[in-house]
Formats: sequence, C-alpha cells, structure tokens
Amino acid sequence: MYVSDSPPTDGSAVVSRNARRATPRLHSRDFVDCDQLSGFMPACRAVFIQLSPGKFRGRITRLDLDRVSLSHIACSGDTLCRATGDPEARHAVIPLPRGNARHWNGHEITRPVIINPGRDREYVLTGHDMQALHIAFDPAAFQGWARIWTGRHWDEWECFWTGPQVLIPLPAESLSSLYQLLRLMAGSPEMAAAKEAGETIESCLACVLMDSIEKNSTFAKPVARTLLTHAHVIHRADEFLHDHGDKPVHLMEVCAAVGVSARCLEYAFKEICGVTPMRYLKARRLRLARRLLRDGTPAGISVKQAALQSGFVQMGRFSTEYRKFFGEKPSETLCRNARPS
Repeated sequence: MYVSDSPPTDGSAVVSRNARRATPRLHSRDFVDCDQLSGFMPACRAVFIQLSPGKFRGRITRLDLDRVSLSHIACSGDTLCRATGDPEARHAVIPLPRGNARHWNGHEITRPVIINPGRDREYVLTGHDMQALHIAFDPAAFQGWARIWTGRHWDEWECFWTGPQVLIPLPAESLSSLYQLLRLMAGSPEMAAAKEAGETIESCLACVLMDSIEKNSTFAKPVARTLLTHAHVIHRADEFLHDHGDKPVHLMEVCAAVGVSARCLEYAFKEICGVTPMRYLKARRLRLARRLLRDGTPAGISVKQAALQSGFVQMGRFSTEYRKFFGEKPSETLCRNARPS
C-alpha cells in the first residue's frame, strides 16, 4: 500500500509502534521466460528482454511489509530490463555484480550501488546472469526516516528522488545484511510470520538507505547541534526504553521518541555511556533474549522464538553474539531450566 506525497508533520508517525505492526509477507517463485518475470513486477512497469540464445530462467523473491518491499531477482543469460520509476512510490535498484559487468543507462557498474530511478523516469539495466535487489517504499515513509535520521526538513531529501539519477555506493556489510535477510526469510516460515521480524527488517532497510545516502550526498548533512543536552537526551531515551522494557526497540523508534536525529543520539551515547546507541540497543535485546530463555522451558519456547521476540532475525549472528556476551550458547541457557534441581 502506498500513500500520497504529502510530508508528515513529524517522523514519529512513521515508526510509531502503536500506529502499525509490520507483518512480513513473503513470495518466492521461479520463472522460465521474460514475460513471466515482467508480469511479476507491475509496480515499476518493467519489461525484461532476453538478448542471448538458450534457456532463460531464474527466481524472484519478494518480501512485502506495510510500506516497504524488498525483492531479489536472479536470471540467467544476457538480459535487458527496461522500466520506469513508479509515480506512486520511491524505489531503489541495487545491482549485484559477481564478476560480470552491469550497465545502468550505459554506465558500467563494477560494485553494488543504490540507484535512484526517479519518478516516471525510464531506465535500462543490462547484464549477464543478472542479479539485483529492488527496494520500494512509500514517499511518506522515506520523508519520515530522513527527518528522524538527520533532523533536517524532508524537502531537502526529496530532491534526491526527484532530481537527476544518482549512484550511491553501498557498503558491503549493508548489502550482505539485506541479502541474508531475504535468504533467511525464504527458508524460515516461522520467521516470515513474525511481526517482530517485520519491524526489525524495516528498521534495517531504513538505516541502510539513510546512512548510505547521507554519507554520499551534499544535501543531507547532519545537524551539528541540538537544544537538548546530551545528558537530557540519554535521560529521555532511558525513559522510553523503560516504558518498553519487555519489547525490542530499534534505533529509529528511539530517535522519534526523544526528538533528536540519529547522529545527535550517537554523540550523546558516546559521550555519556561510552558506546554507540546501536551497541546499547543490541545489548538490551540480548538481555531480553536471555530473560526469555532463562524464564522459559524447552517445551514452552525455542531459541528461534526467543531471538525473534527480542528483535533478532539472523539466527547465526544471534547465537554468536549471545555466546560472546554471556559466555554460553542460548541453547545452554534454555536447557538449564529443564534439568532437575
């Protein structure tokens, strides 16, 4: 579902927990010709054309949230994609070159980048054994994220989506996180049905987009100062976290509740607590997971359920971080409750 281009009055409406719950909806299907693939992507009015002889086949996996969708497309052979930016949404294309050249409107792409197609702008993407990530979201969601991330007015960011097409370098770790999220969701029906997973994924997508665009754009510089002192920022953040003591909380939610940008929150946490807010929130989620495992039983809760309820969607990374933090595996914490006292 997409909404109008009218700017939100503040960013909190975008991430309010009470306003919505992002429930993931996963779709994955194979295709054996270009017409099938074109039919799977009506929003961007894409037309795929096979350029080389031989069998054309591939797979598309799409994850739909309330206001964001993430798609992974992989197809064989030489392919041309001609599409147009959706007038009702904002969307970014991330080509995934794996040793093969990709071209966007004639420009060679040698590394993953975020491409802004622009509203109603036509574009052509070509490549051999082409793979790409496609992110679509409603304008109000992006405007809210931008306002929260830097504290600047949304129309300073809007020019990114209405101006000339821009290539924004994407950090390798961010790309890996996005790709792994889709793979994990596709292999875990339990995770695909978890509302907590949807909130975590949407928060991850927002942070990846904002961080990459801000670091590579002249119009998205962070606000240098705030009216709130750093101590006051930490105090308000603690109050918000205390009110959500048994629920996972993400960075954008804290920023919206405190009323400061992500950079201001980071400066405050580093000065007062000596750690970044991301590290602080991760430690909080780990403690929440430990509490669920410690108070539960193997018959009542699984390690995966505890991880999801605590805001973790990557089980391997969760187990590694948990063991590093507490000195034992999450399964050991859980099984200890099953032993006779």
